[in-house]
Amino acid sequence: MAFAGPVDVTGEVAVVSCDGHKALTQAGCTDIHVVWAPGTVHLGATCNDGNVLTALDLNACYINKDAALIPQSNGGGFSSCHSCELQEDNQKLKCACGADSATFWYTTVNLDDTVFVNANGRLGCWDHEGVGGIPFSKGCSGVELAGTSIQGYCKAGSLYCTTLELPACIGNNDGSLNPWDGGGFDKNCERCHLVDGFKYHCQCWNIDHTSKWETEVDLNQVIYASDSGAISCFNTIGEPLNCWGM
Repeated sequence: MAFAGPVDVTGEVAVVSCDGHKALTQAGCTDIHVVWAPGTVHLGATCNDGNVLTALDLNACYINKDAALIPQSNGGGFSSCHSCELQEDNQKLKCACGADSATFWYTTVNLDDTVFVNANGRLGCWDHEGVGGIPFSKGCSGVELAGTSIQGYCKAGSLYCTTLELPACIGNNDGSLNPWDGGGFDKNCERCHLVDGFKYHCQCWNIDHTSKWETEVDLNQVIYASDSGAISCFNTIGEPLNCWGM
């Protein structure tokens, strides 16, 4: 695999002008971060004064043209990108993207040109709204593990008990737990437990299965209480559960 660059490509500018929408870095969000998984990159943030955890699949926002990320709705631009990092106070995103099957170039986009935060505190681009809800530690209580699922009461007017399979939310990247849509960490991690209530700690194998690492992920970066009060992550909504006696 060859890397050429760094080459910065800005592409065409998409002007955000919808009422109630603010550019990403002008909306007062905190904990802005990128979450990589094979084939996609999610942008995450905590917005609306810390009351909304939100994530947006950036494949909905850009297309890859000869390793340059260009703003375009439903472009699927991150299907061959990796090594993404935020720069310049989270305003720019730099990734290595494929021009063909063997050559990758570094490309940079200004997120403020395309990504916005809407009035509901959710990330969006074009006519796409990201997922989101109340951050896990703010919106849920009585949290317990049951195997690889997590269950508890979350707020939706009244308390509502649900359960969520964590392999739908977390993956193992070479011995490190990370937020990952459909990550399936349970295939090569074990001895998992909660630390300080909302951190998920496991022993995970590295990619070639030669060593095992202690690793943990903050569930507040990936799990939220949906509008219906269900424990959720990315596009996976938890199932109702009889939690009587929890």
